[in-house]
Amino acid sequence: MRLVIVHNIIAPYRIPLFNLLAASPGIDLTVLFMAESEANRRWDTGRLRQGIRFPYETLRGAHLRRGETTIHLNPGLISRLEALRPDVVIVTSLSAAAALCLAHRLFAHHRVVSWWAGTHRTEARIGPLKRAWRALLIPRMDAFLCYSRAAAAYIQRTGFPPDRIYTAGNVTLDVEDFHRRVGLVRPQASDWRRRMGLEDARIVLSVGQLVPRKNHRGLLEAFSRLQDRLERAALVIVGEGPLRSELEALAAERRLRRVIFTGHVQPDELPLYYAAAELFVDLTLRDHWSQVVGEAMAAGLPALVSSADHAGELIEDGVSGFVVDPADVERVSSLALRLLETDGTAKSVGAAAFEAVRRRDVRFTVQVFLDCLDRLGKQGGRTPAPEVPG
Repeated sequence: MRLVIVHNIIAPYRIPLFNLLAASPGIDLTVLFMAESEANRRWDTGRLRQGIRFPYETLRGAHLRRGETTIHLNPGLISRLEALRPDVVIVTSLSAAAALCLAHRLFAHHRVVSWWAGTHRTEARIGPLKRAWRALLIPRMDAFLCYSRAAAAYIQRTGFPPDRIYTAGNVTLDVEDFHRRVGLVRPQASDWRRRMGLEDARIVLSVGQLVPRKNHRGLLEAFSRLQDRLERAALVIVGEGPLRSELEALAAERRLRRVIFTGHVQPDELPLYYAAAELFVDLTLRDHWSQVVGEAMAAGLPALVSSADHAGELIEDGVSGFVVDPADVERVSSLALRLLETDGTAKSVGAAAFEAVRRRDVRFTVQVFLDCLDRLGKQGGRTPAPEVPG
């Protein structure tokens, strides 16, 4: 089966997924990136390319920035599809690229699948024009690969046939490999703690862009309450963004001790920070599915995960982590205190987190993709895709 995936940019969290798909017998994969990167991303794409094991191209185009969103316009996509002649095209979201793929299908007769993240919560914010665009494209898709159960429920409520909706999750991480890498850097993490004056600290870790929806203000408020009860508590915030100076000023104004802003950290350096921490906290106000939640769980960290982040679907509340109201800073600080003061509880929750995410790692996601391709291949009279390699 000739498969083309149309993806926005070269992203570290997609490379393991695409590598496994390309290695699947019977799958001839090409990935078309609409851009190399986006303005709010600081990944070193040269380093990322070293891990790529699949054929890919980066298309030329225009890129329009609106708030936190980049709109990619790549008119050359149709000519590349014509040259590649795919049996199936998987395209992110219901973007302009999705419309081009559907237009090309009119005379090429391939299948078009949307890789979809939106939920009732996130889609409630869109305007009438985007709502009309969604209504135009959704019924024309051949299938949906959804990030979460909430995303699948949103598509089903539009009237799309449920037997063509697949819930793949959004863990595109090799969990065991990431866990191993975290273990390997623990000696370096101990050295880092000493250099930062955090040798005796109980470290709370946050990883994400410093933008309003990530709710670092709420995080600092919860940490302020935590530090009133646990003097050894420290907060390490990994990430960069337009709010950095404002957040640093807020931490100083609140006289918070042991708050460290690391700035941007390249993906292959993140295991060091997970290894140094005792607890991971995500208080986002809106997220389709934060990749860093899966990373924290793969590292064996107990995690407090926002109810507004659909990555919380990985968690059995109170067993493999805690799903929290991001506005309830008192509960967040109380749970953090409990986990940081009670090693037995933290270790139990962290171990359960690792097992939970291992069951839903990149191979699970790939298998859902292959199940979707299998069905589409049978509908088209082609040989179905086999099992996931590895």
